[in-house]
Amino acid sequence: MNKAVDQLPEADLPEDWAAREQALDPERSFIVQAPAGSGKTGLLTQRFLQLLARVEAPEEIVAITFTRKAAGEMRNRILQALHKASVEHEPESAYQKKTWKLARAALINDLQHNWQLLLNPARLKIQTIDSFSQSLARQMPLLSQFGAIPSLTEDASDMYREAALAVLEQLETSHPLSEDIARLLRHRDNRMDELQGLIADMLDRRDQWMRHIVKHVTGDKDSIVRRQEIERVLQRLIDKALLGVDQTLPSEIKDTLPALAAFAAEHTNVEDSSIQNCVGMQTMPESISLNIDKWTAIADLLLTAGQWRKPGGVNIKLGFPTEKAADNPQQKQDFKEKKQAMQALLGDLQGNEDLRLKLATLRKLPAATYADDEWLLIESLFQLLVNAVGQLQLVFGQRGEVDFSEMTIRADRALGDEQVP
Repeated sequence: MNKAVDQLPEADLPEDWAAREQALDPERSFIVQAPAGSGKTGLLTQRFLQLLARVEAPEEIVAITFTRKAAGEMRNRILQALHKASVEHEPESAYQKKTWKLARAALINDLQHNWQLLLNPARLKIQTIDSFSQSLARQMPLLSQFGAIPSLTEDASDMYREAALAVLEQLETSHPLSEDIARLLRHRDNRMDELQGLIADMLDRRDQWMRHIVKHVTGDKDSIVRRQEIERVLQRLIDKALLGVDQTLPSEIKDTLPALAAFAAEHTNVEDSSIQNCVGMQTMPESISLNIDKWTAIADLLLTAGQWRKPGGVNIKLGFPTEKAADNPQQKQDFKEKKQAMQALLGDLQGNEDLRLKLATLRKLPAATYADDEWLLIESLFQLLVNAVGQLQLVFGQRGEVDFSEMTIRADRALGDEQVP
């Protein structure tokens, strides 16, 4: 908690004081989002103290952080609060008084159960995610399928590459995987080292994809059904992104943009310009994946290199001819009005960062469906990745050490799932 909050008197509490009080309710769960220095660690300290006053053993409470430094700071804050509550009188500031009272209640519970936390601070379970996973795996060696717990390594890159190479070496064998390897190598211009590196990189992040891909490869659904399921996921992802843009576009922009986009589509002198997808546009397209080409065309009309297009960038390439290109006075006036309207629209959008970022994201979206040759590549990649995970297990076993991801995966396995915890 920063000093500004620490020194506040009772009559001058911060606006979010009620929310802070609510977050201390141990019967409920909360997500706390706030900028750096706003008091998140202090709030977590108070919540920990609140729980210490209610449990029969301090080990019943676990606080998990990302780094050892954060875990150390958290531990120090709790011990400092307990120490102050044991030797100092009740302070005057609102925040310090709250912490002092919570710490006093925790000390009373400490005394009743003879914890002696100030003499035995190791009983406070404040750990990193990796440390917590390791402790779970150690407590449940059979369920985690570790047996003897291996040592942890902070850099497993050479083991990832070794496992990846073991997979690729099956190319010249009769292994069923050989055709999958050959297909991926052809896709990567037969660059074995590059494919090895890509597989190794994926192994480093396997905790993010393994449960999905293994389920896909080992399930009883045929390839067509699996393909349809994945494409539906892609389509939902695209739908969500398009809806975000649609909801952020100002209503006055929606009123004028379709006609300008249609005009630009008819007049751009750039062959195969994406803006041509706006031909005949009368209203904003529906925010569904089927319209992704129209939405990316709109993004290309409004942005250049991910930034708002400057009004001065409205030209014939974009689809707005000069007055000199007109064949008659009426067309000349139309060209002038459309160009001015587009420049005014772009001027109105300058500074709208939320919309700019959402539009720029459209160019990074995947296609909503796969071509047949693309799907074959994905199926082959899935097979290689699952095999690579198996090879990595062998490497771990040979070396007697694992990476942090493996420890987390095994801890999760030991806990089971919602149906069989």
